[in-house]
Amino acid sequence: MQPNVLSAEQKVAIIRACEEHERQQGSQRDFRRCVVCEGFFVKFDNYSSLLPQYETQKYISGLADGDHNAPRIPTAHHFFFTKSMAYLVMEYIELASAPVPDLHERVARALQWLYDCPAPKEVTIGPVGGVCVRHQLFKDYTAPLSFSNVESLETYMNRVRPYLHLLSIRHPLTMTWARLLSGSRSKLGHARSALAMSRWSSPSPIWM
Repeated sequence: MQPNVLSAEQKVAIIRACEEHERQQGSQRDFRRCVVCEGFFVKFDNYSSLLPQYETQKYISGLADGDHNAPRIPTAHHFFFTKSMAYLVMEYIELASAPVPDLHERVARALQWLYDCPAPKEVTIGPVGGVCVRHQLFKDYTAPLSFSNVESLETYMNRVRPYLHLLSIRHPLTMTWARLLSGSRSKLGHARSALAMSRWSSPSPIWM
């Protein structure tokens, strides 16, 4: 396992690699702020965006550590930042070069394991760390307030629903599948709105 303390030279090398990556690839449509450097996989972004990712990565990799049923979760080794950028330094996992015959089954087991992960204590909807959820549904990709549970998010969305002209949602939104499935057949017409919203906000472990 790689050490979780970076030397000053490694930090400088990582910063330079990220700057060079953005300079060369930043104009590409599929550009992603991530590089492989110094034997690590490194994500870089602004501090407010990357810190919750770091906290979530630490939590999930901690659950996976020692669990033989867990998928391979990269360890978050280090997090550091400068005045203009933050850097999440993770374990680099090299992808298999040969085809994996039972890939679909492995993916299904991995997703089930993630689904079954317990939420941290005092969790709100969004990344670990108590920050507001970030998603393209919200203005500037950030929710205007913290939601303690799915019901509070549903209440908020129904209050602002009249202003969501682009989504053309006429019926009340339902984000809890129990209420959606326990109704009569007359509710099936409303299910389209709920299913459309599932693209934006999943009722499964939504705290991630």
